[in-house]
Amino acid sequence: MANHKQGLAYYNVDTDRYSDRRIKRLKKAFGGVGIAVYDYILCEVYRDKGCGLEWDDDTAFDVADYFGLKESLVNEIVKYCGAVGLFDSTLLSCGIITSKSIQRRYLDMMSRAKRTGVNIPEEWRISSEELAHSSEDSPKNTEVCETRARIIKEKKSKINKNNLSLTPSLGEESSEREIFLEIFFFKNFKRPAAEVERFVSHYAANGWRRRGQDSPVENRIELAKCWEPKEEPQRFQPDVLANWKALYKTARERNPSKATVLLSGLYAIEVNANNIRIKASKELKELMYANANFFNDEFFYKFYPDKTILWA
Repeated sequence: MANHKQGLAYYNVDTDRYSDRRIKRLKKAFGGVGIAVYDYILCEVYRDKGCGLEWDDDTAFDVADYFGLKESLVNEIVKYCGAVGLFDSTLLSCGIITSKSIQRRYLDMMSRAKRTGVNIPEEWRISSEELAHSSEDSPKNTEVCETRARIIKEKKSKINKNNLSLTPSLGEESSEREIFLEIFFFKNFKRPAAEVERFVSHYAANGWRRRGQDSPVENRIELAKCWEPKEEPQRFQPDVLANWKALYKTARERNPSKATVLLSGLYAIEVNANNIRIKASKELKELMYANANFFNDEFFYKFYPDKTILWA
């Protein structure tokens, strides 16, 4: 009987892998965390399909959850792996993690195991000529035929139409906007959501270039940290902001997809002698009601045990 199993129980690792300049770059950019995420993803690639891995919100969450990291950081690491050539950058932009070395090693191990019916999906496939003439992935991006990229994009489009998520897919601008909102919120900007729009509009119009520079900025997150609003920050009292930040951090660890509501849905918190007056969106109020014990234990009772809560 033919053995059509796709995944592998183990895979070969080159002993000189840490001498690879791309691995050195990854370590320099993200430290040991970058190496750990890269190794974890390789294990998932070979364990599941053997030749590649679909990269989406759920996959990013699984990796982030395992290491206790933010999904945004995991996505940055994965994008960097594509940029330096550890993953095929064109396929990665379409939501597929693979490379020439992954596919070559997969085919070699399947041949050694005498498995039949081996098949790499057409839209994932890197040509046999590339596999045969390359000892390892080139750090430069490989030109992939438009047909293959189109097939992947069409499939992703069909999935996304019926799969709305609060945490956008890799490469989508929305995920960056959430990070910008977090930065501006805790810098105590008076209108953080409006500042996100102003920030994005300003730099998008300039091709994400700083004044006087020819090349786009490489790190938009660091750029956002330097952004200043037209209005002076004066939204929350410093102690209230610090306490809400602690609550938000815990919420991110428990349920990353819902935590953003703590930023977008909070309008005002006024702490008085005997009570706390909160002005919030309907969505945030519903979230608080549904998780009353969490909000009480982590915010109200923890920081304000003797005050009455009033909703505005």
